[in-house]
Amino acid sequence: MDRHRQTPWFAPAEAMRAFDMLYEGAWHFMGGEHLLGATRQSMRSAYETCLVEGTAPLFWLEMPLLGTPHSDMHVSYDFREVGADAQFALGDGFGYGGLFAWFAEHGVPGSGIDYTIDLREDGIGAVGAYVSFHDAAAVDYEGFCASVGRACDAGRCRKLAAAFPPGWNVWYASPFPGRAGNPVRAAGLASKELMQAFAQDRELVHEHFSRMGLSPLPDELCARVSALASLPISLELRVGMDEDDLMCSRFDVSFYLSQGHLYPADKARFFAKDGAGTRALTWFEEWGIADERWHALAEGGFSLVAPFDRSDGSRCKLALLCSPTCFMMPWQDGQPLAAKSYPKLQARLMV
Repeated sequence: MDRHRQTPWFAPAEAMRAFDMLYEGAWHFMGGEHLLGATRQSMRSAYETCLVEGTAPLFWLEMPLLGTPHSDMHVSYDFREVGADAQFALGDGFGYGGLFAWFAEHGVPGSGIDYTIDLREDGIGAVGAYVSFHDAAAVDYEGFCASVGRACDAGRCRKLAAAFPPGWNVWYASPFPGRAGNPVRAAGLASKELMQAFAQDRELVHEHFSRMGLSPLPDELCARVSALASLPISLELRVGMDEDDLMCSRFDVSFYLSQGHLYPADKARFFAKDGAGTRALTWFEEWGIADERWHALAEGGFSLVAPFDRSDGSRCKLALLCSPTCFMMPWQDGQPLAAKSYPKLQARLMV
């Protein structure tokens, strides 16, 4: 079945104009270069390279909340957008096109394909592709890794997914060959019951992370994870395994305010004085891993409707959505790194 035809059809030129409109909105509402940095042209080129015919995929910016402004990006395809016959519209998908045929057999509603792209001002750095699932432990890693040209990484992906203790829903494990050490990466979401336990007992945080082979684990880290677990958020842990089957020294604790788009009422609730977003990001600033720029991000989400000229000469309306929904607290060698933010941007044809 041609799944991606179930969504409104975008001509490639329309998709690139929608991207430009979203980026302009983010630039205008979120502080310009002070937050986004200067990777716009590299980002546009990356989006174009992995653009699937007929789609205008949502994308995430990845921006530090401390230090030099910069943006990396993630491009996400929903289950309905990438059937077995999916074709790239303008580029070659960084060589990951073989993933579509495998995903057509194994994808389920609610799953999707993501490209994660490291950017430089003068071009594109490392690129990885992964599949999001409800349960990554049950994935056919041999077929998946072979489809992205990394059959040799199947065992590590399975081993990393299995490293999470009970209470974590592991939703992806994937190679990332462009990064130093050719790591595989995985992410798990903590259950509500586990979050409640973390909030009450920081020693349990230490126990879970230690069982996974993460180290060192200072009290400061466990206290911060315990504090975040007390909030009405979704808590995520992202980890890596190197070529020697050792856990990477870098791992990330992330939180999601929402899995969907933040409409004005949602944003007001999360970023009110006592809202979960304000409390967590105030902590980030107090912990020295973010500066005041998070305020521009919290205030910068938008839901707009703009007139849109179609390639066939007709006119319609385009919904432009930007949600500051995800934030990350990275750690390496026992030390906190600069926090990151992940605003999600999406364009929807109003038909």
